[in-house]
Amino acid sequence: MLSSARYFHNSLNLNLQEYQINKTVRIPKSQMYDVIGDVEKYPEFVPYCTECIITDINNPINESVSPQSHLASKQDLSTSEGIDEFNAHKVGISKPKETKVLMKIKWNQYEDGFESHVLKTENEIHSWATNSDMFTELKCLWSVNEINTSNCNVGLRLIYNFQNPLYNYVSKGAGKFISKAMINAFLTRATKLHIDSQRKAQRNSQ
Repeated sequence: MLSSARYFHNSLNLNLQEYQINKTVRIPKSQMYDVIGDVEKYPEFVPYCTECIITDINNPINESVSPQSHLASKQDLSTSEGIDEFNAHKVGISKPKETKVLMKIKWNQYEDGFESHVLKTENEIHSWATNSDMFTELKCLWSVNEINTSNCNVGLRLIYNFQNPLYNYVSKGAGKFISKAMINAFLTRATKLHIDSQRKAQRNSQ
């Protein structure tokens, strides 16, 4: 399993914390993508996530609130290949749709509930929080690219900024730990489901 990681601050906002990690794994793309996209199951295995309730699914995205404005500007995402080029035409989707989820998280003494918007494209799953009392900004940018039928490359970019400056100070560097814990949780889940499906196929073929 190959991996790479980067941690950096946004030059325009010193409080905005970003962490990016990429891994090449022995998991089919479809399996990895399905695990990331199945948001209702997040409380079963995602660290810090205590509740996910879908409130609206496949809702046509509001053109006045574009994916770019929620996820980040092109300048913010210029170092992430593919995300900088994100728009409906370039990913082959004429009318992108989003799923809305009520989500609750808990990290140490910090708790928050907010509405999460999830937008899926062929190789990417993006989510961003709104109506959060804790964060001014919280985004998860996933990419899943097929290498071959048995392997894929999965990437996660976590972007966040707390409302409270003290929380930003206390959490400096926590992005590394949180991002690694998150992507490892998804990989463990996808690996287990992949092994289970292989065993089921073997039993059915006997």
